Amino acid sequence: YSEIFYGLRHLKKLLQEDSAKQEYFLDETTKAMDSIPILIQETSEDKNMDIVSKYITFLYIKQMYDEFGRNVEFLDKFISRLKEENSTQFTENKDFIEWFESAFIMEFSSGAST
Repeated sequence: YSEIFYGLRHLKKLLQEDSAKQEYFLDETTKAMDSIPILIQETSEDKNMDIVSKYITFLYIKQMYDEFGRNVEFLDKFISRLKEENSTQFTENKDFIEWFESAFIMEFSSGAST
């Protein structure tokens, strides 16, 4: 999981330094192979990727989009679908999920970008 955090944290830092790249990487209509919308699509379709990796990826991207003032509704749909498709795991770990999401948002918004 640390590789996911490292890669997305590095991308977030890059986007903070160069606003021109924000459109390239963040625009939800872009079809660039290394854009975040393609990462989201590939993550959601990957049958071999574990649920936790998908969940962390979607949460991190959602927070990044929110920080840059982007629409997060489409990410909420991916997260909801992931939870629905894996409802047993998410239901059995409901307390942990609620804690993790609030801790994740707190950590993300505190500026942990290095």
